[in-house]
Amino acid sequence: GFRITLKKPGAWKCFDLSFAYTWINSEDAERTTAGNGERIVPVGLHPNIIRQTTDQGAQDGIFNFARGKWELNYQTFDILLSTAIRCGSCHTITPFFGVEVVKLDQEFDVKYRSNSELVTQEEPIPFQGFAYIDWESDYRGAGLKLGTDYNYVLCDAISLFARASGTIAIGDATTHNRQRFVGIDEEGTIVFAERFHNFKDDDCCHVVPGYHLQLGLQYEDNTCGCEYKLRLGYEMVQWYNLQNPRRWFESDDGGNIAQSTQSNTTTLGFHGLLAGFEVKF
Repeated sequence: GFRITLKKPGAWKCFDLSFAYTWINSEDAERTTAGNGERIVPVGLHPNIIRQTTDQGAQDGIFNFARGKWELNYQTFDILLSTAIRCGSCHTITPFFGVEVVKLDQEFDVKYRSNSELVTQEEPIPFQGFAYIDWESDYRGAGLKLGTDYNYVLCDAISLFARASGTIAIGDATTHNRQRFVGIDEEGTIVFAERFHNFKDDDCCHVVPGYHLQLGLQYEDNTCGCEYKLRLGYEMVQWYNLQNPRRWFESDDGGNIAQSTQSNTTTLGFHGLLAGFEVKF
């Protein structure tokens, strides 16, 4: 990911004004095949969509193969006012406040495959059952951001920097969970009619709190009248109450009244190396 920041010193009275844009993209994928004596239970599928019975056979909701892919796109935009407070020759504390806009898009796609047989009067007919999950989630929110920067001069050109801030964003959360199952024999004939389930979760006033931490070293110098800084450190961002796919578990009546986990219990964080360059003009 990357972050771009523009800052105007003394924009309003004793306050500096800054604009910051952050972009992060992340994805992961996994697949698995059940070994001898193993089975795959798809907790992401509603039990009623995969437990089917016909005159010829039954689909018990157990699968032999599964693969899934998750992708996330994260963006924030900050508008902050700050003022520097110098404490002696080495310490500088810069509290800031403002507004942070959060945009978070997630996608989760899964495919399951099972091997089974249809019971006929002559001989069993093998078939394969395919189940799919297409889950999408969008969050758009904005809220108050408060925090402080800290700088400690170690020597003439090298200093220690740190940042700590918190945000409470309120916005709209929309989630679509589309599920499908179909059974096909070796000739491509549908032996289990397709079943569809579409679940939608909307929250027009969804609260998402989060915090942001930075710690590192910076080198400051002047070349040909141009002031610049080099930064290297560690950074962490974490958000709470984000959307996640439901996990289903059965009750009575063959899953027709199955219950699920909540759809907004995810804690999502990013952390790692921070490297940056700052120039003043």
